[in-house]
Order: sequence, then structure tokens, then C-alpha cells
Amino acid sequence: MDLYEVYTGSRLDVITEEVLSGDDEHGEEHQEEVKEEEVNRDLPTKEAFVVVSERTETGELSSTSQRFSTDTNDSLRFEAYVPSSDEEGSPSPDSSVDRHDDVFEEHKESENKVNNIRTKLEEKVVEMENFAGHLEEIFLTVEENFGRQEQHLEQHCNDVLQTLSHRYDERAAALGEEKKRKLEALYTQLLGCGRTLDASKDLIETAQELYRTEDKRLFLQAVMPTMKRIEEFAKEKPDLTLVTPLEFDMPLTDLSDVKTMMDSINIVPAPSAPVINPQVSNSATRTSLRVCWSLFSDDSVEYYELYYRPVLEDTPAADSTKGPDVFNVKVKETHCSVGELLPNVQYEFWVTATNTTGISPASEKAVYVTVPSPPVIRQRECSSCPEAALIRWESGNTNPVDSYTVELSETGTDGQSGVNESIVAVPTCESLIQLQSGRQYLIYVRAVNIGGPSDRSEAFTVSTTGERTDPHVLML
Repeated sequence: MDLYEVYTGSRLDVITEEVLSGDDEHGEEHQEEVKEEEVNRDLPTKEAFVVVSERTETGELSSTSQRFSTDTNDSLRFEAYVPSSDEEGSPSPDSSVDRHDDVFEEHKESENKVNNIRTKLEEKVVEMENFAGHLEEIFLTVEENFGRQEQHLEQHCNDVLQTLSHRYDERAAALGEEKKRKLEALYTQLLGCGRTLDASKDLIETAQELYRTEDKRLFLQAVMPTMKRIEEFAKEKPDLTLVTPLEFDMPLTDLSDVKTMMDSINIVPAPSAPVINPQVSNSATRTSLRVCWSLFSDDSVEYYELYYRPVLEDTPAADSTKGPDVFNVKVKETHCSVGELLPNVQYEFWVTATNTTGISPASEKAVYVTVPSPPVIRQRECSSCPEAALIRWESGNTNPVDSYTVELSETGTDGQSGVNESIVAVPTCESLIQLQSGRQYLIYVRAVNIGGPSDRSEAFTVSTTGERTDPHVLML
């Protein structure tokens, strides 16, 4: 064992034994007793311990503590140190290391808890954002429907007012014509009365002139004709009744059409046929499609029904009874994501709109297509040389695709991928790729249609060594 460190619980006084010579043995014993009493008084618990270390069989360094006593004049005796109850609270190197490990473990656990809580909060934030987006779409839909209903009500009110105004104008024109006829008839009767009064006045004046005539002969000559005129005038009885009644004709106005219009204010007309939009690029996956459509701004809609079915080339279009099953989905927005579809399959979509009045006619049908399946590289037909590689593959899809995309990445000696490159719009199922000599590459192929690119094919390793590559697949 190697003695490498000495720990003392308190101040350790160095006691030096002095050999006193003298003839007085009693004085020597008295001096030793005095020194022992001083030591016992000054060092009641003065003990020391040493930490010794030794190497185990595995080569590790282990340490133990031993106590030695200094209260006697005997040789130093090393005893195994067992800490007392008062000293158990004192720190030791091992306990400090253990506390450090405990603190580190607690910090690590706290950090893991914080990460878990942060992940959950991020998920909650994403869910709340999606919910807020859905509420925003509903709010916009309700606002659009309210605007359409407001326009519809305003249009109905304008139509009712125009109809009432037209009826008022017609009735006013009829009363004007009747008034004109009555005034003309009364004016004609008034003119007749004036002529009768003029004739009566003329006869009275003629009779008065005859009465004042002094010549008998002239009187007798003129009196007979004047009498005949008076008799004839007296025979005519004047018409003292009005030729037209004073009351106006007031027929009841037919307002049944206005009543119908007023009743139809609360009736929303059936919507027109929606207009389905063509498929947008990169709007699909292997098993889902996003379909959008539009509607006329004057229509009010409660919900839409989207119908779809796969397009089979073997089934004639006219023979609808033997066609595939038709599926439908009810939505409130002007778009819908349809799932559980087959990859690289054409689907026929059409949509109808429904409100409280009825269902609109169906829209025209539109064809959408899902994303293709990943191609399958023909490993046995691929080859490489120091500066190029010929890659062949199978489409892996029943329906044709628009093009293919070849992706390659150079791999280093440590197996990590380097810079990625892509060759797009490859029309056929093979491609000659220019490479650098003495390198190793990972080759992937994607199939592309209007719905978007497919997933990567399985990786194919190409080495530009001048020899034909032994094909094998690296599962990443």
C-alpha cells in the first residue's frame, strides 16, 4: 500500500519525546505524568486517519481510510477507520461524486421532461392552428352565405317596390283618363246649358220689344212668329241631370303577384350547378386527392355533396349500370380532401349544392389522378463504366405516367451521402447518367404525373470502376 494523503480531524500537535537524564527517578516520573496530563488535556480526541490506496486485480485504484492513535508512546498502530455518528455528515470525495451524478441525472430527467412538454405544446399549437384555420373557413362560408342572403333579400324588396310602383302608375293613369272623360262630358253639358240660356234670353228681349211697339200693324205682323218660337222653346224640356256620375270607378287591385313575391322573400332559390375546377399540380398523394370547385355569388348553399368513382377503361361510358361504385362525401366548404384511394388511378368527380329549397344540378365531371407508385429499378439490366451509368427501371404502375425523375447522391468512404443531383423529365424507363470515375453513387427514381412525384424507389448503388456493377439494394 502507498501512503498518499493524511487527513486530520483537528489540529495535530507534534509530540516529541525527550529522554531526561537525572539521578532523581521520582522527578522523571513526575515530569512524564505532567506531560501525559497536558497531552490528555489538549488532545482529548486527537486522532488522525490516513487514506491509503491500492490497485485491484482489474487495475483500478481503490482507496480506504484507516485511523491511527497518538495517545500512547507505543508504536503507531493502524486501524480500519469507521466514521462516528458525528463525522457521518462530513463530506468525502466519493459522496461529492455521487451528489454530482445525482444532480446530473436530475438535470437530465428535467431536460427530458421539458422536451416532452415542449413537444406536447407544439402538437397542441399545431392542432389549435388547424382548428383556427377550420373555424376561419367556416366563418368565411357563413359570411358568404349571409352576404348572398342579404343580396337576395334586397333584390326581392327592390322587385316588390318596383311592382308596387308600376301598379301605382297604372292606377294613377287610369284615374287620370276617367277624370278627363268626366270633365269633358260636364263641359259639353255646360255648353248646352249656355246655349239654352242664350236662346231664352233672346226670346225675352224680342217679346219685350214687341210689347213696347206703338205701331199696331207691326205688332200684329211680328207677334205670331214670336209666339210660335216661344211655344216651340217651351216644348223643349231642359235636361237638368249630370251626364256623368261624380264618383270615380274604384276597382280592386289584383296584388296576388305582390303577395307571392312577399311570401317568397324567405324562400331561398335553389342553387345553380357548381363549377368544378381542374386538378392542380402537386395536389395529390398516393392515396388522396384535393378537389376544389366554385359557385355563383348569388347562390346560398348549406352543404355540398361530392361524388367520385374510379375511371375504368374497360367500362363503356354509356353503360353506367355496370360501372364502378359511386362514393359521395358531404362538406360545407368549396374544397375536399378525399382519401383511401389507389395510386396512379384516375377518378371522376362531380359535385352538387343543396340548400333549404332544393338541390342544384350536378356540375360537369372532372378527372383527377393520384400520385404514382415508386418505380422498380431493374438491377440486372443496369451497368456502369468509369464515366457513366445506364439505369433501367419498370414503371410499377398500371396507368401511364407523365415522366420520371432520376436522383443521385455521391457516397463517401464513411457511407454518408454527399451532394444530391436530379435529372427531370425523363420520358422513358431508362437513362444514361454522366458520372465521375472512381466514385460511388446511390441512384433513386421517381415517377411523376399531374398529381405530383411518387416516393423514391429503392436505392441502387453504382460504382464507376469500369466494370459492370453487381446490383444490390441498400435499405435506408
